[in-house]
Amino acid sequence: MKKPLTEAERERRRILREKREELKITKIKESRRKFFSYLSLALILTGSFATAITFDVKHNTDLTILLIAVNCSAGFIAFDNSGIRTAVFSRLPDKFPFANELKRKNKGQCKAVELCKTLSYFSLLFYPVIPTLFALVWIICEITTFLHLIFDKDICIRPTETPHNGLSAAGDTIIITSGIMLLFQMDNIFINNCLIAFTLIFTISAAVLFILRGSGYDAKSDVIILILGAAFFSFAGFCAVNKDLDFSEPQKYIAVIEDMNHTSGKNNHYKIYVNDWKGSGDTVSIEVDSDDFRNLEIGDTVIVYEYNGALGMNYYDYSAKYDFN
Repeated sequence: MKKPLTEAERERRRILREKREELKITKIKESRRKFFSYLSLALILTGSFATAITFDVKHNTDLTILLIAVNCSAGFIAFDNSGIRTAVFSRLPDKFPFANELKRKNKGQCKAVELCKTLSYFSLLFYPVIPTLFALVWIICEITTFLHLIFDKDICIRPTETPHNGLSAAGDTIIITSGIMLLFQMDNIFINNCLIAFTLIFTISAAVLFILRGSGYDAKSDVIILILGAAFFSFAGFCAVNKDLDFSEPQKYIAVIEDMNHTSGKNNHYKIYVNDWKGSGDTVSIEVDSDDFRNLEIGDTVIVYEYNGALGMNYYDYSAKYDFN
């Protein structure tokens, strides 16, 4: 026959039950709070990008850049591991949405590489505003990251919890930001042999140095990441220096529009095709904005400004519709 519970034991069990119930309720509330926080964030981001795309298609307004910049800034800060995020959000109250995520500790990667990653992303956000300054910031961050990739012999550039899972922040910094910078630079340039030679020499040199002096890991993915990063960076970096450090006076030409083309999808591209203003007989495509595309017609004339480029690679810009008759 079981002994009856004492008053103290009954009280102890009652307190345990209450604590379990409180813990259960707290977990439910926390789950709901996280769900609605993430749902709100998803709706805000979706709405912002939808608005940006709508305005881009109809008006080509700067609001597109602003909305995307705000969203990207939030994302870059949230994923920062250099210490900036922790310093900014360390005093947030625990009930603030995403407080735990924003205040979380860094993951142990190399602080220099993580700082380069964050600065690289932000330099790209502000690049359209002050191209010369932020192109230089981006290049310095990329070169610093390359030096860590090639000469560091420990795992400081990798996440401590998954040390063999790629190059982490270093790979992200080089490949992603170089790809974005490449998009900034690819409009209206004449690619020459100097650019191709520089890209090949830099890529091969970086790969050889990494293999000979690198971190000691022999994973093929490491070499592939480095080669892709070196190719993207050397190409985009050459173009950035060529354009943003070019202070020469352009040559002015008049060209006639022979054809026009608009491609839509994730990104809209508006191109006009004009006769080669130097008289070669070829056709040259020029990327234009949506407003100019709607206002221009085949047979219209535009002014083309051709620049020599700081590194000798010609590039050009245009001035919208003009009537020279």
